Amino acid sequence: MTTFANGESGLSVRTKINNVLQHTDGTAGELVINENGADVDFRVESDTNPNALLLDGATGNVFIGNSDAGAGARLNVTGRAGLTVTDKNSHVWTTVNSTADTANFNIRAAQTKNACVGFTEINVADRWAVGIKGGNGSLVFGSGTSDIGTATERMRIDASGNLGLGVVPSAWGAAYKALDVSNNYALFNNGGSGVGGLASNAYHNGTNWIYKTSNPATKYHQEVIGGLHSWYIAPSGTAGSAITFTQAMTLDASGNLLIGTTSSGASKLRISGLPTSSAGLSAGDVWNDGGTLKIA
Repeated sequence: MTTFANGESGLSVRTKINNVLQHTDGTAGELVINENGADVDFRVESDTNPNALLLDGATGNVFIGNSDAGAGARLNVTGRAGLTVTDKNSHVWTTVNSTADTANFNIRAAQTKNACVGFTEINVADRWAVGIKGGNGSLVFGSGTSDIGTATERMRIDASGNLGLGVVPSAWGAAYKALDVSNNYALFNNGGSGVGGLASNAYHNGTNWIYKTSNPATKYHQEVIGGLHSWYIAPSGTAGSAITFTQAMTLDASGNLLIGTTSSGASKLRISGLPTSSAGLSAGDVWNDGGTLKIA
C-alpha cells in the first residue's frame, strides 16, 4: 500500500514497509529518498536502457548503463574524499583521493597492460600520450595518438631514473644517472666517483663499459676529484661485450696537456709515442728528432 501525506512539515510518500520519499519544508528543507535505509535501489531509465543510472541500495555503488558490477563502469566514493572508476574485470582504472596533506590522481591498469593520459587538440592531428607501457616500469612519452600502446615513443624515464630520448635507456649501473640520446650517445654522471661526461657507443653496467653496437667507442670524462679532463678511445668491438678504453689525451688541473700519456712533466705540453724519423710522414706531420720536435 502507498500513502501520500501533505502536512505542515512537508510531503511524504510511503509504502507499507518503507518511507520511500520525504520532502521537508522550512529553512532546512530537504528531499530524502529511502529515509529508513532499506535495501532498495534508486533507478533511472532511459528510452532504451532500464538502468541508465542505478544506485545500489545495499552497497552504495553507482552504476551507469548497467546493474551488474561485472558489466561496466562503477563509481565508488569513499574515505575523506575519493572517486574510483572500476571496469568490468574489477581493475581500478582511475582513483582520485586526498588526505590532510596530499591530493592524488591515479590511473592503474592490470598487470602488463597500459595506462596513460592522452592529450588531443580539437580539430588538430597532433596527439600525445604519457603513461606506462606494458608493465615495463617506465614512464613513456609518445606522439601520434593519445593511446600510449600505439603512440610513437619519443622519451622514456626508466625505473632507475635514467632518461632516453628516442631510445630505451641502456642498463646503466646503479651508481650512474644517464641521458641516452638516439642509439649511440649518452650524457652520464657517476655519483660515487664524481665523474661525469659523454659517451659514444658505450654505457657502464656497474662493472664494465659495454659496447652498444659493433662499432668504435669513445668517451670524455670531467672529474670533480682531481679536476681532470680526459678523452678515451676504443676500436670496434661486439655489441654487448666489454670495452677496453685507451686514455688518449688528458688536460690536468694545472693546465698541462698530455697526449698519449697520463704523466705530466715540466712542460705544458707532453706528447708520447711520436715517430723518431720523418720517413713515410706527410707534410705537416710531427716527429721526434732526438728530443727535438719537428714538422715534416
